[in-house]
Amino acid sequence: MWPFGSSYPEVSFHQLHEKYDYVVVGGGTAGCVLANRLSASPDNTVLLVERGPVADTWASRVPLLSSNFSGGASSQKRSTEYQTELRRQVQLVNGSALGGTSRINQMLYTRGVQREYDIWAESGCEGWAWKDVEPYFKKSERALDETDDPDCHGKNGEWRNRTDPFFFPGYHKALASCKNIGFPFIGDINSTKNSPFGCAQLYFTRDENQHRNSTYHAFLPANLVKRRRRNLHILTNALAEKIVVGHRNGEPWAEGLQIASRSGSNRKIVTAEHEIILCGGAFGSPQLLMLSGIGPAEHLKEHGIPVVKDLPAVGENLQDHLGVTIAYRVPMEHSLLSIEKSLWLFLTHLFYWLFRGTGMLLAPVLQLAIFFSSSSLNSEGLPIEKRPVDPDILPDIELIPMAYYGFPSDFNKSRGVFSLMTMLLHPQSTGNLRLTSTVPDAPLSIDPKYLSNSDDLEPLHAGLKLALRIAEDMRNCGYPLDNWEEEMPQGEDDESLDEFIRRRSSTTYHYSSTCRMGPDEDAPGGGAAVDEQLRVFGVQGLRVADASVFPWVLGAHLQAPVVMVAENHQDGKMWPFSSESYPEITLDGLRKKYDYIIVGGGTAGCALANRLSAASENTVLLIERGPVADSWASRVPLLSSDFSSDGTRSQKRMSEYQPGLEKQFQLINGSALGGSSRINQMLYLRGVKKEYDMWAETGCKGWSWDDVEPFFKESECFLGESSDSKCHGTQGEWKNRTGPLFFPGFQKVVESCKNISLPYVGDFNSTNNPVIGCGQLHFTRDENQHRNSTYHAFLPSQVVRQRPNLHICTNAIVEKVIVNQGINGPTTDGVQLSSRFNTQRKTVACEREVILCAGPFGSPHILMLSGIGPAQHLKEVGIPLHKDLPVGENLQDHFAVSVAHRIPMSHSLVSLETRPWIFIIELFKWLIWGTGMLLAPVLQLAVFASSSQLDPEGRPILAKQNSIDEIPDIEIMPMAYDSSDHGFDKSRGVFSFLCVLLRPKSKGTVRLTSKAYDAPLQIDPRYLSNPDDFLPLRAVLRLTRRISEGMRASGYPIEDWKTEMPQGEDDASLDKFIRWRNRTTYHYSSTCRMGPSEDAPEGGAVVDEKLRVFGVNKLRVADSSVFPWVLGTHLQAPTVMVAEKCAHMILNPKKD
Repeated sequence: MWPFGSSYPEVSFHQLHEKYDYVVVGGGTAGCVLANRLSASPDNTVLLVERGPVADTWASRVPLLSSNFSGGASSQKRSTEYQTELRRQVQLVNGSALGGTSRINQMLYTRGVQREYDIWAESGCEGWAWKDVEPYFKKSERALDETDDPDCHGKNGEWRNRTDPFFFPGYHKALASCKNIGFPFIGDINSTKNSPFGCAQLYFTRDENQHRNSTYHAFLPANLVKRRRRNLHILTNALAEKIVVGHRNGEPWAEGLQIASRSGSNRKIVTAEHEIILCGGAFGSPQLLMLSGIGPAEHLKEHGIPVVKDLPAVGENLQDHLGVTIAYRVPMEHSLLSIEKSLWLFLTHLFYWLFRGTGMLLAPVLQLAIFFSSSSLNSEGLPIEKRPVDPDILPDIELIPMAYYGFPSDFNKSRGVFSLMTMLLHPQSTGNLRLTSTVPDAPLSIDPKYLSNSDDLEPLHAGLKLALRIAEDMRNCGYPLDNWEEEMPQGEDDESLDEFIRRRSSTTYHYSSTCRMGPDEDAPGGGAAVDEQLRVFGVQGLRVADASVFPWVLGAHLQAPVVMVAENHQDGKMWPFSSESYPEITLDGLRKKYDYIIVGGGTAGCALANRLSAASENTVLLIERGPVADSWASRVPLLSSDFSSDGTRSQKRMSEYQPGLEKQFQLINGSALGGSSRINQMLYLRGVKKEYDMWAETGCKGWSWDDVEPFFKESECFLGESSDSKCHGTQGEWKNRTGPLFFPGFQKVVESCKNISLPYVGDFNSTNNPVIGCGQLHFTRDENQHRNSTYHAFLPSQVVRQRPNLHICTNAIVEKVIVNQGINGPTTDGVQLSSRFNTQRKTVACEREVILCAGPFGSPHILMLSGIGPAQHLKEVGIPLHKDLPVGENLQDHFAVSVAHRIPMSHSLVSLETRPWIFIIELFKWLIWGTGMLLAPVLQLAVFASSSQLDPEGRPILAKQNSIDEIPDIEIMPMAYDSSDHGFDKSRGVFSFLCVLLRPKSKGTVRLTSKAYDAPLQIDPRYLSNPDDFLPLRAVLRLTRRISEGMRASGYPIEDWKTEMPQGEDDASLDKFIRWRNRTTYHYSSTCRMGPSEDAPEGGAVVDEKLRVFGVNKLRVADSSVFPWVLGTHLQAPTVMVAEKCAHMILNPKKD
């Protein structure tokens, strides 16, 4: 949920190329968008240079906490020249981090009035009328809320926005008062069907998880940048010192950029093959132009800068929205000030935001706005009734209520505050900025000349009077709004209002127009710096794309218009933007035919969909029974490792009654994009080399260790250090890493194992290490310490949107595979699917293949429903037979037995459940530092052993230790929690050992109970039906006892828990305990097992070594159901390997 910035894939100076096609200067609001669009084509090499850092912390995602123009980590502060009319300087702040001001602003999404863009076009900016720019607003937008004009919004872009209910009662009262004095409510401030005058809720750029959705988060998330690492480089903490201008055909040409690290230790010139685009903002872009010799000639000469192009408009026409704030006192609980005064209230609302997406932290300070024209108000500030509306009159004032203090200064915080800010939307005053030195990081001379044009005072008078009328009406309606005399005008005469304006006015950080756009003929008169295609006049290969190009400051908040500028182009001639973003598909949106249909978007299906859709000529449909279900908790390793979850991401079934164990088992698998990789323990273990060689020896040609190892490494991105680094992949999408052992009990297990001659294994995935011993486990966690499921690794939203050939349909059930008789026998023609939530049903055809990745229950289920399975069984349930195959046979699982001990509460994960304050502390550790209990799942350590190498007391026999022919058949998983699947006494801490049977001989079955696709399956694992399974389980229980005894002998406070341990070590006592304290490990496999073709008639195999279903054309299975037998390891990594190898066999048929 929180991609911390430390591991963001930026480049260093030493990694920079000498040449790029495009160099974007400034990774702010516009620059992030532009870098995304230009790099969408792998043919374009793009460098983005940003002055600030990545600075991505958990707080930068919290809407209220990140709306902070006084924070230094993500901002740059400057002071204006002395403002004569205000009798002081003003502090100017802009964002200085990836995402720029979109990282620290109020997140407001307002486009402005349609008529204003038409005036742009009428003034000579051809191609910038409303009809021209509206598509570019919609292109980037993903509106998450329904509005009264849905056609005006984009739904498929990367950049989210939404509205919110009002949190404080003052907003409701302000809205009611506006209506009382004659201002209509505007349902959607961005709709051209609504009046531009009235009172409206505001839209905020927040995503589905209620996070700030800056342009950095929306357009340059880490996963996108990593995928484009070959053609997109991002350099942060770097100063662009000047543009290197040469000449081509006698004309000045921007050939490159001189950049330096902010520390001054590195300096380099990079060449731009096509263009340099400045996105440095209203201060940064003109500064760089002037440093490069492009600007007012006389000013450049004063500083000894050679003049490349005399452009007087550079640095001129500076405009900003001046704001004036009136403040009142209200009860503390009616004000945002309450969370500053009460730490507990802050923590409460932090948890509201984390768990519910609600509360004070959800929105920034602003939630409501009133737009009006000062000319429509009378002398008291009230609307003039029945005055005709002139279509050429635009709102010139915005009034913003806020449950906080609107003036940027310290104030008395003894009571709550409610403010009304009057913002001047169309100032007549214009200022300028100038260099003070040729040094790139020298301060600028910035003079906004606020109120230098006296015409700006009249609309501010009107706005202040209206604010006073609204406050009076709120008070008359019973709202407890008390006057705060020093924060109000002393009268309503012009003199009193002017004095208050000068005292309580401030910037609203809406700087613009310092490289303004205009027609060619406008340039010589000093009016414009760039043409209507944003090209700098007189210098080829150079453009500007940010708020500095606005002809004048728009009467709106500038964030959305700035993104529109970055998106906009003239007849497709500006830059090669990528195609529209791609959303999740409903049944109605499905095509009639796809090249490949993948059934099951689980552990294997996500990887396979990624690989098959990588080639744009392949159309791919991925069908998943469950939802996307991506929430913040699904990223937290410990919280998401939960097979007992509420069902959002899982599917629960019950086994048949198991004789001898006297119970049924609850069988659970993942049911969401990513499948069980969304809820498992995240373990990355490949298994033993010899076991894969045995697969090949039994007839599965091409599945020996030498054959499969490359496919493990292809998907892997190993982030840790290993004793055998060559065995790991580092370039794949799927991250794994180790972590420190959090609880002291784990270290004691390691010591105890060594004391009984079980060696420490540095890397269980290395073929150079012993296969028997004790070692730390690898987890599929990414750089940000998030769960890295196959959904997150292979099908993040950015990948899906960039592949129009890939469709993903969730919450859909495949009822059957459509099989018809072809020339070469039964042939798969497509699938029949239906919605989980209604009666909608659809048939989709496949051109090439259908691949089942639905798991060891889902894949045999679909095959049998389609007439492929045991002939007699299909006949019993009334399904016509297409192919008689042993589908649903050979079901295997790792049966386990749990032994538990008592330990101090502080040594156990139980403390998180019983002591809420510890959970809060650990959550903050994970959020801020990526450490603590929430970092890893329950399992962190494993002991692999062979029962044949243990003596009767469970101790290793040294003479047999790690024989080359041995394969582990038992595993012990210590955990600082209860490892059973039943409730337990939580009054003390728990340390348990889960004893796992890795190579069971018992086999079960999966059968239909009906031909109805939604009928429950009959699943009979037949646990312990083969008595040979008891011998290794007895041995592992004895070994567990020896380990716990060694821990106690070394001084560790581990106590026997009599009810959770065998009553003796004789066979009868152990067998009784095995039958009582057992559980599944959710490692189901082998129900569509792979084997040689000659094996099929004897009932042994369902698919051949290429995973093709015997006797049915165009149909494969690729998941753990194809394992010839359950592997002696955790199944996540082998399942992804199967998907990788399947994709290779499909895409490279001649090589296999």
